[in-house]
Amino acid sequence: MGRNFFYHVDFPRIKEARVSGAMWSVTTNPFKSASRRKSTFEENFLSLKNTLLEDKRDISITRSYSEYKENYKQGKHSAFMVIQGGNSIESYDSLSQQTLEDLLRVTLIHFTKSSYGRSSVPKKNVERGLTQKGKEFVEFLNSKKIFVDLAHISEEGFYDALEVHDKSIPPIVTHTGVKGQCDHWRNLTDKQVKAIADRGGVIGIMFQKFFLDHKEKNRTISRVVDHIEHTINIGGESCVAIGSDFDGMIMPPRGINSILDLPKLVDEMLQRKWSEKRIQGVLGRNFINSLKLLRP
Repeated sequence: MGRNFFYHVDFPRIKEARVSGAMWSVTTNPFKSASRRKSTFEENFLSLKNTLLEDKRDISITRSYSEYKENYKQGKHSAFMVIQGGNSIESYDSLSQQTLEDLLRVTLIHFTKSSYGRSSVPKKNVERGLTQKGKEFVEFLNSKKIFVDLAHISEEGFYDALEVHDKSIPPIVTHTGVKGQCDHWRNLTDKQVKAIADRGGVIGIMFQKFFLDHKEKNRTISRVVDHIEHTINIGGESCVAIGSDFDGMIMPPRGINSILDLPKLVDEMLQRKWSEKRIQGVLGRNFINSLKLLRP
């Protein structure tokens, strides 16, 4: 298998790793026209949903904390259906009610410019905040109780989104690193970490080795935990989670080839004398607490 872009996760290994819930993401080609992006998203979203529904004994499409809690009791995996890149649905007001109910998270911006704003990809002399349409999209997602995910967004757009974001709902950053450990354009500043933590949100630390450290020799499991630890030091124990980005065209660090290697992260945490409460929070409880605030 090696450390490939893909093939990090499949459902047999999810069961073996006893992962009780995960985000199942639809990503749509940003270079298609707006109308084609939406139709492609709808096709892919329905296809994913139908695939998940094939195994009702072990998997359940999950939309709320109460559903997750019931699935956990029954030993089912909770599949949270999400979108990577809000430009997939620029005509979001025409989405069906069922799609909006199934959808738990939207990553507002992806790698390319959209009518909502710009990503964190470095570019000079461009407007980098959210557009008015982007701000209205944040408000729309809030109204539908859908997580606004601020991974990938420019720093200016990040704060624009928080300015209009409903303060009773936690914003999240699902997959990122932190600049306090690796000064990379894809990572969050300490100020951004604190801003998410102060709103009751969570930050998922991802496994893309290039965001963990600039030197190949340092790209190890230990560096993942360094980023988690730094996030805790800035925002507190309740603001961080695992945001692997498995199967998202990433190259994980040495020692992590698939979801079956997650216990190695726990071993690193135990070696650092972390408490059981802290480890459980990172492994999922922190996100579930945010989910409880969004959709009880």
